[in-house]
Amino acid sequence: MTQLPAGSLDDGAEGKALIETTHPETSGRKNGRRGHGLGSWLLLLLGGSLGYFGGLNYLSKVPLQYTATVTLQVTPRTEDGRPGGRTDASDLRDLNTMAERIRRHDLLEKVASRQDVRDLKGLTPQTAIDWRPAWLDRFARNPSPPTPPSAVPDPAALAAMVSSWLKVSVRPGTWLIDISVTHPEPDSVPNLANAVARQYLAELYEERSQEVASERASYEGVLKLASELDEMEAERSKRQLEEASVAPDWAGFEAKINKQRARVLAGVLAVLCTGSDDSPVNTIFAAGSDERLGVARQLFDARLAELDLKLDTAGTESGSFSVKVSSLARTPGAPSSPDRAQTLTLGTLGGLLLALLPVGLRGN
Repeated sequence: MTQLPAGSLDDGAEGKALIETTHPETSGRKNGRRGHGLGSWLLLLLGGSLGYFGGLNYLSKVPLQYTATVTLQVTPRTEDGRPGGRTDASDLRDLNTMAERIRRHDLLEKVASRQDVRDLKGLTPQTAIDWRPAWLDRFARNPSPPTPPSAVPDPAALAAMVSSWLKVSVRPGTWLIDISVTHPEPDSVPNLANAVARQYLAELYEERSQEVASERASYEGVLKLASELDEMEAERSKRQLEEASVAPDWAGFEAKINKQRARVLAGVLAVLCTGSDDSPVNTIFAAGSDERLGVARQLFDARLAELDLKLDTAGTESGSFSVKVSSLARTPGAPSSPDRAQTLTLGTLGGLLLALLPVGLRGN
């Protein structure tokens, strides 16, 4: 063992140099640790850089997505058809049912069958993406040709595609339903969202129109009886002006008129007194016998006018709710995805995590 000179341990840097000279294995371990640390940092820097540039390549390749939203406003209605403030638990279920009806495949297939929808620009997006960096094409002998636009598929297939682009949601705490469509073509996405909303309203109109038309059909028999009664009463007035004395058949003619009156009254009561509402009966029989038919016909004419109004506004009603467009979708000004900052951050973190694997193996 080499003896150190006396006092050499107190000479600072000269003592350290002397120790490293007399113990070369200690110096080698320190140099190895320095080299290992530098190599680890270089690996982490390389991994993070690769992840960052990988994120840039992803952003340059993936199509930008644009989202447009059309909003439907739902208004609850009371039993008499007026706007009301219902807030019971069934309302949320009804709103969710409306949202599910908009997502139905058969409704979306009707949208996909419309020619104005099928003519939208860039309706079928590019599915295959060449993930190779663009600078590789400079060295390629046969660079990949641009992908031609895809043909618009049949309505059933297009409806499935629209379903994947579509999101229907009830806005929490409101009576609003948002119909959102996300698509790479910013000029087409609002037209597609509006087409889905209009098709749903058209469906409501058709269903409600059939209901009102069926209800109104039950009024046609009463209208026919009332028209015949008017003709008979007009004929009686004509006879009264033309005949100076009572004709032999006058009593029989009056009996026919009274019988027709009874038929009209019975028909009015049959169509007005449906359900649990007995107010029309009370109003009619509160009048005298001579005025009873007149009151009944007034109520009948008012109900008929109400039905005609329902038929005109059928497209805005769905059961006990009134539905209308609150705001149409507009062309989006900025893409909704991908998020550039999030993509680059995740790419960099992913590269760093991959670089930690060889760093950990080297440490062992």
